[in-house]
Amino acid sequence: MAYQREISRQNPACILFLVDQSGSMSEPFAGDETVTKCQGVADAINKILLELILKSVKSHDEGPRHYFDVGMIGYGHTVGSLLGGELTGRDLVSIGELTQNPLVPEQPRWLEPAANGPTPLGAAIDLAGRVLTPWANEHQESFPPIVINISDGAPTDDPGPWVERLTSIRTEDGSLLLFNLNISR
Repeated sequence: MAYQREISRQNPACILFLVDQSGSMSEPFAGDETVTKCQGVADAINKILLELILKSVKSHDEGPRHYFDVGMIGYGHTVGSLLGGELTGRDLVSIGELTQNPLVPEQPRWLEPAANGPTPLGAAIDLAGRVLTPWANEHQESFPPIVINISDGAPTDDPGPWVERLTSIRTEDGSLLLFNLNISR
């Protein structure tokens, strides 16, 4: 049976966010003129990352345990990792590394809002596949990778072939899980 593996330090999970950063993400979020879509998405992802950190802390005497590897790929004017600061250039990091390297430590924030350019989802999914294939190969006893795509509209390229390749990535516990979250106007 698939999707049975417990997430542990020996078998961490991997969560990769795909973040639409196209020009339309500068529009109001859910009709609220004071918040843009890109700001709403950044706020939500930062809250999820903080929650993953808190779930990974078992004792006040130690930092978060390595239960998760995480990454963020942005797609808009460019396609690439959104990890910044000391993590710039990295595609995936452990939850402990993420904890130690927020962009804005006092808030904490790892993702800043951005909105510029087209919506190259296919290119982002291609990059996700290139990032997650080696991770899955090295973590065959782990829960399969989880990809969460957050977008407000139609892609400007064809993600179809890339989606097929991405969802064929697997561990012994099953195939990669791909979630597509479409935010409203």
